Amino acid sequence: MAFLDPHEKYFGRSETGQSFNLNDADPEEKPPLTEFYDQFSPFEGVLGCRISKKRYQGTLFRFPLRNEPSDLSKKTYSADKVRSLFKSLQQEASLILLFLKNVDKICIYETSDQAKEYLLFSVQVKGCCRDEVRRKKQQFLQRVYLWTAGRIEDVDLSLKVTFEEERRGKQKSEHEWFVHNCIGAKNLRLRQLASELSLLPWMGFATPLTNEGRQAMEPYGGRLFCFLPLPLDSDVKTELPVHVHGAFGLSDNRRELKWPGGERQNDEAAEWNQLLLDHVGARAYAKMLVDLIQTQMQQDGNIQSKVSLMYKAWPQIHKVQFHWRRILGPMFKILVNESILWSPACGGQWIKTENAIFDRMETR
Repeated sequence: MAFLDPHEKYFGRSETGQSFNLNDADPEEKPPLTEFYDQFSPFEGVLGCRISKKRYQGTLFRFPLRNEPSDLSKKTYSADKVRSLFKSLQQEASLILLFLKNVDKICIYETSDQAKEYLLFSVQVKGCCRDEVRRKKQQFLQRVYLWTAGRIEDVDLSLKVTFEEERRGKQKSEHEWFVHNCIGAKNLRLRQLASELSLLPWMGFATPLTNEGRQAMEPYGGRLFCFLPLPLDSDVKTELPVHVHGAFGLSDNRRELKWPGGERQNDEAAEWNQLLLDHVGARAYAKMLVDLIQTQMQQDGNIQSKVSLMYKAWPQIHKVQFHWRRILGPMFKILVNESILWSPACGGQWIKTENAIFDRMETR
């Protein structure tokens, strides 16, 4: 048990916390569970924890609400404000798990005075694909270690994932996504910055696999992630029709990316972001589109609907924000050599651009 004391109030100056081994007890002193009963009792019976048994399979945090301003922050929290935060979390729930490495389930409970737990909300990788998603992610992370050791050049992972949401008093809903992650770069400067900044050259893209999911994206466009989604009210926009993840260099408040030429942003993190788009982003986006075709064609369903969803994952060049246009040229150079155009000829097939005839006649 660790007790954090950032105000240095309980353990003395320059001591911001202490840890307790619940199995250790001086014969002449009271056991910690008895001596500090008021501190340990909130953990008894919460989410399966039995602190009196001195064992818990997991990690449990207790954050007392700040009900008056302090030296650390003037912001206070009430139960209603926490519920408002939970509501905001629920609105983003179908996105939160898209690019996380290990977490595949998030639940929100509220407990009564009688220690009864009431599920308010949950989102998780659906059981039908959970084992496969976990296995592929673990294989991906293992290969990342090989990349950091210089034993392999690139690491890719494509996933078709179904997320299941449950809200109190409502029917369960599902969201189906195709997600591609890529790590690796042959560019020497990018590798040098990766070492200096302790960042991985990692980018990922995600696109919905249902018309409902695509329609839900359209009001805001693709969101930007650095493992977790950046705030909607930030100035960070890509205008790409897909969600974008990257191990980006962010501003101190995690609300925007750094770019060369920006105010107080001519630093290595700004250079890193540009190189990341040039040498990882373009390839990752192209690979997502190619793998999406292969995955979709293996599934049953209306071919025209699948083709439509595929094309809607392509960027509209005139809409893409300035900093993000740099990935378009390199991406199209990759795609021009791939079978990424659907033709109904010969029973229907995906063909390369060199084998396609484009109708450029304008209708008057």
